[in-house]
Amino acid sequence: MLWSRKACIACAVALVALPAGGARALTPTAVATYSPFAPAVRTAPGYSVAPLAGATCATASFVVAASGAFRCSVRDRIHDPCYLDPTASTPPAPVVDCATSPWVPRIVRLHLAAPPVPALAAPPDLAPWALQLASGRRCVRTTGATTTVRGRRLSYVCDGHRVLFGRPQAATPTWRIRQARDTGGHAAHDVAIAIAWR
Repeated sequence: MLWSRKACIACAVALVALPAGGARALTPTAVATYSPFAPAVRTAPGYSVAPLAGATCATASFVVAASGAFRCSVRDRIHDPCYLDPTASTPPAPVVDCATSPWVPRIVRLHLAAPPVPALAAPPDLAPWALQLASGRRCVRTTGATTTVRGRRLSYVCDGHRVLFGRPQAATPTWRIRQARDTGGHAAHDVAIAIAWR
């Protein structure tokens, strides 16, 4: 898994606690800030960098509301989020490092023809970029047009052939979100969120 030091500390807490009565009690959702420059990322098993040239970053990230995060493209492929890498950049050739999720140890390093443009910045209340559910299932937020079921947008695609609808419900310490078996919303039910990455 890849996460920042803040996330690693949060994840040291057990996801599920068993009180004396034997009933299951979920711990509060940990909110983590991802960075491709965190030591935990750079030393993760299988970590690799794939360099590509000829990329452009025309807007700020659509999935991460952070300064220095961008939405970039090379050929017909979109990369989001991408983070300006000050140590790898040499004027006038900026470099950004892009991740597909907080837990994939592969960074795509884009060499830009021009500086990235911080236009159309994401709002500060943007939904988390990625989630890990209390079950261990991992989910990444979708962008662009998706389907809507009973007023909830299909917001995340998860491993194990599951999808999540709507935004995380953050009114309680343990956040929840609507999980379904497919894009039609079948077998929908609320599930607990263990970690939310921003």
